[in-house]
Amino acid sequence: MSRKEIAKLYGEPIASKGYKAIPSLVLNNPRALHKNLKPQHLAVLIYLLSLFKNEDKYPYPSHNTMMQSLNLSKPTLKKYLKDLQSMGLIKIQQQRLKQGEYKTLDTKEQKAGMGEQSSNVYNLTPLIQRLNNILISK
Repeated sequence: MSRKEIAKLYGEPIASKGYKAIPSLVLNNPRALHKNLKPQHLAVLIYLLSLFKNEDKYPYPSHNTMMQSLNLSKPTLKKYLKDLQSMGLIKIQQQRLKQGEYKTLDTKEQKAGMGEQSSNVYNLTPLIQRLNNILISK
């Protein structure tokens, strides 16, 4: 949907604040993603999708940013993120600052504790694969 179409539907003041592309498969049939997906999980997932801007750069919001945006406590947010990872919908990867550069670490590097901890990266590849599988199975 173009900005012009968004402005026509909602008005220019709302369109001027931006809009995001969220797959209809996520919004219209969230239980197809996972049978235990609750509305709270969906809220976190939609938030992460709203930050996904290009296929080579997954979202990396801080816990504080997500807590404020979603009005969640830190333990609750961490639980929902862990649940989403357990459901196979996201992959949480540590990002560390090492010698002035951010690096997303693989599991082995995460265990080794390389560099200074930064925000996690929320890899959405598992979700994208699940959406494609849903399409194939229809």
